[in-house]
Amino acid sequence: MPAHAVTFDLWHTLLDLPPFAEAEYMRRQWAIGGEVVADAPEGPVSPDVSIALDPWDAFRRAYEEAVVAAREGSTVTPGTQVVRAGALAGRRPRPETYEQRLERLVDDTPFRAVRGAKPVLESLRMYGCRLAIISNTVGEPGRSLERALARHGLARSFDAFVWSDEHPWTKPSRQLFDFALGRLHAKASEAIHVGDGPSDILGAQGAGYRATILFEGSTDYAPDYRKLFVPTAGPPLAPSHRARKLDEILPLVHREFGFRGTPR
Repeated sequence: MPAHAVTFDLWHTLLDLPPFAEAEYMRRQWAIGGEVVADAPEGPVSPDVSIALDPWDAFRRAYEEAVVAAREGSTVTPGTQVVRAGALAGRRPRPETYEQRLERLVDDTPFRAVRGAKPVLESLRMYGCRLAIISNTVGEPGRSLERALARHGLARSFDAFVWSDEHPWTKPSRQLFDFALGRLHAKASEAIHVGDGPSDILGAQGAGYRATILFEGSTDYAPDYRKLFVPTAGPPLAPSHRARKLDEILPLVHREFGFRGTPR
């Protein structure tokens, strides 16, 4: 019997921050990047700038370039971002230094579990669903976010974690979804994806998922996050379902998979 699979986005689907805290978190990411570049030894300047940029401006530019690449389905890891910023500023930063500081920032940030996340995941497990996270990790290493999930008791519900910084692709590339399904030993025709953005819906549809659920219950974004990660243009979305609360996805999953009776 084929495995029933449900895959989830992470940010603003299972974990989030209040807008003011999200804004501060992003500001700290950029500040750390600029500091790592500024403290690095001098190096050659990238040929695509006429003069070396200020280290903080250089990092912000590299970060925004990574966001654009992610929107198009390609990964630029945090380590690669800081190397690119170094080239723009005429410096030679060590990517591992930036990544280590990012991981400490993630560990120190009080991420919230979105209301209903734990009981919903546990219920899906009891019904025999195999679960995975598929997340675009532009700003931090995915491994650090796995620890944030563990602090809320959510990590143990998942069979697989698919972080884009560990792969060449980002959502909406179907390859990331295909990889997750392979880890779950599941077919796309028996899979449902839940996420809050176009990359979730379009990516899962492109991978041939049985259904998609657009989660609209945690969209109080910080202004910078909205500007960078929430597109205002693009093709209209046509998810299979929409949900304002996470517990609303349970009856939708039951309906799609035809579950009957009590969980296992």
